[in-house]
Amino acid sequence: MRQNLLAIKSYMSTFALAPASPKPLGALRIGLALILLWQAFSIGDVMLSLVASDGLVPQAVMEKLHEARLPNFSGLIELIASFGVAEKTTLLFLGLLYCLSLVLLLVGTYTRSATVVAWFLNWAFMNTGYSGTYGADAYTHIFLFYLIWVPCAGAYSLDAWLGRVSSAPSAAARLGLRVMQLHLCISYLASGIEKSQSPLWWNGEIPWAAFNLPSYSLLDLHWMAQVPWLPILLGVGTLVIEAGYCIFIWHRSTRLLWIMATCMLHVGIAIFLQLPIFGLLMCVLSITLFGFSAEPTGQSLFQKSFSFFGRRDPALA
Repeated sequence: MRQNLLAIKSYMSTFALAPASPKPLGALRIGLALILLWQAFSIGDVMLSLVASDGLVPQAVMEKLHEARLPNFSGLIELIASFGVAEKTTLLFLGLLYCLSLVLLLVGTYTRSATVVAWFLNWAFMNTGYSGTYGADAYTHIFLFYLIWVPCAGAYSLDAWLGRVSSAPSAAARLGLRVMQLHLCISYLASGIEKSQSPLWWNGEIPWAAFNLPSYSLLDLHWMAQVPWLPILLGVGTLVIEAGYCIFIWHRSTRLLWIMATCMLHVGIAIFLQLPIFGLLMCVLSITLFGFSAEPTGQSLFQKSFSFFGRRDPALA
């Protein structure tokens, strides 16, 4: 019994704290920064309209939607307006500051400070323009918060190149990676369980509706009514991919298959539901957190950085 407990303790210690390369964290930093910059430039005008007091959503409604105790720009805008600065000017400055922090995060210079600024401004924009937020914003906010604490500047960054931070394998990199991997697994499992409780996923009704709603559909897919097994397959396949993620993503023999299946699912969401930010974000999370090798091999990105081509993770199967 004692030997079994010691073996479990040793495994858990290796799983959570064995020194790991910061490469997956560096890849996640770059991917997340690129997605958020794309989002900022593609919906910047709309976002400013959502957070402005005279924008698309009336001020009274905005105040009811967002939590006043959470960071938002309302008080800051009023304070700066007392000095004669227009609201639009303040919002434009905050937007540019947010984009600047994302650029610094992308190239990895003054990385931790840039991440803190990006996370806080992202949070404040979300709360101020709460009516325009959705799942992608929640994920970006959460994973920006994780990047504050993990050594994400240890790889593919100016900070590492200039010697400001260490690129050596560390227990902190392993622990941070494991926390984010487990978060993603729990998220998919919860989503799969929730979806499985609705018969509309099992009978294909939800995939059918998603593909044929006028507000989403890019192609005429009404022909799917002639092949009812196809939307059923898509619905059940979604449940299998999400519920099975927390099992099959860990084993080396099924990891590549599940990353590919998950990315195909989210590419479909990006195309057919017109949610490219969300679809790409979820692909980046799976690819960087489970695809990039965390083993301290010293190999470069183009020399088998992907774990399913490189050395196996000794803490995984």
